[in-house]
Amino acid sequence: MVPLVLLASLVVTIDLRSIDAALSARVVRGIEAETAAVWRPYGVDIRWVGGRDRPAVVDVELTAFVERSALPPPASARLFALGAVRLHVDLQTHEPIWISYQAVAALLDGRPSDRRMMATRFQEFADIEMGRALGRVLAHEVGHVILGAPFHRPAGLMRARFSADELGAPDRRPFLLTNVDVARLRSRPNSEPRASNPEPRTPNPDRISARGPS
Repeated sequence: MVPLVLLASLVVTIDLRSIDAALSARVVRGIEAETAAVWRPYGVDIRWVGGRDRPAVVDVELTAFVERSALPPPASARLFALGAVRLHVDLQTHEPIWISYQAVAALLDGRPSDRRMMATRFQEFADIEMGRALGRVLAHEVGHVILGAPFHRPAGLMRARFSADELGAPDRRPFLLTNVDVARLRSRPNSEPRASNPEPRTPNPDRISARGPS
């Protein structure tokens, strides 16, 4: 699962928006930096739009909403639904990605006190962790779209469940693509239809989730 740089770059624009989630500038910067960092080793160039100039050439256009409320829960009460995106039969998305601020915050807050001490004492540290965690959830949902993959893998970025420690820690290794997904990304034609819709829509049940504190 060592990152392999693609021969050609794939340009993905994301219009990041917030619904009832008062995101600090630090959290927004963290989301943007982490999402881009997860995909950069694979030749995927994440560009952020929304009041900014759009690049001249774009392969995939996405809209992502961070909302305060929780997403529809998974079957298990001990799981948090962190994000969602709907893929259609053609494996494209014409609806926004959804990320739940509340679910990610609850997951991070549920860690043992020794592992959340810095976030409890220092708001700047808490914002850095939150931005990192939200960025990783967003990177996973972006993966469903650009890989054309409505399914999950047993390991790596595209697995179905993340732990609180994995989401909050600086270590990015748990969020690498598997070799199978790298090959899938390499085979993706850059001429696929654009994917964007700025209007909020109800997310589907295919979600990334995370196990709650034990």
